[in-house]
Amino acid sequence: MIKVQIFLFRVADNIILFRVAPSDNQKITLGNKSIVQTYTFSKTQLEYIRTAENTVFGIVENDHTNCMDCPFSKNQNYSGGGKCYTHKFPQLRAFHSILKSIARKYPTFESIPEVDGENVPAELLKAVKGKYIRFGTYGEPVVIPFKWVAEICNTAKNWTSYTHQWANPDYQDFKSYFMASVHNPEQAEVATAMGWRYFETFRKLPSKGSIPCPADREKVSCEKCGLCSGVNGKGNKNIHILYH
Repeated sequence: MIKVQIFLFRVADNIILFRVAPSDNQKITLGNKSIVQTYTFSKTQLEYIRTAENTVFGIVENDHTNCMDCPFSKNQNYSGGGKCYTHKFPQLRAFHSILKSIARKYPTFESIPEVDGENVPAELLKAVKGKYIRFGTYGEPVVIPFKWVAEICNTAKNWTSYTHQWANPDYQDFKSYFMASVHNPEQAEVATAMGWRYFETFRKLPSKGSIPCPADREKVSCEKCGLCSGVNGKGNKNIHILYH
């Protein structure tokens, strides 16, 4: 029987979910290993899922607080808005199922346990110890309190994560563990000047000083590579991948 552990919390107008379970995604991990993946959903997404007319595609219409100003979020008016890889039907169907499950268990948003910004629950730390963590499988991972991120990374085997909030003064501490998600050489240059390592999705040519993603085309798993882990993580290379 596959063992799945779910840890759920609310912070401000968002929901943080830690899922500890085996994954058969060969790009992420090999051998169907048990890994940790985090998801961030918004209060409005949960409220939407309770309505009679909810659909999988309606989820992305309510991602203002959990995706913030990501250029690929549906709530942005940028040219790339709504083109996030998580907006594909299989992923949205999975998110829809997760939100439905949360709605069944918790009658109101306020009934979800609130985050204690100072202390990571002991049972969560025990569950993630020695495992690979994929922060931000969906939603912005900076919603997770920084003290939690630091403590969890310090007990994990390794981790990967990316944020579009790298230029925001409120989230500079996260450079220790997360990559700046950039999309052109100008952004890459600014992020570097601010002390971030970056992960660039490019359309024409990648920035100089970065290397191709080793996990692209499943040459090696993200778990084994682990380069996308911020200043305190594994390696000191910047990474690039063709936009897809």
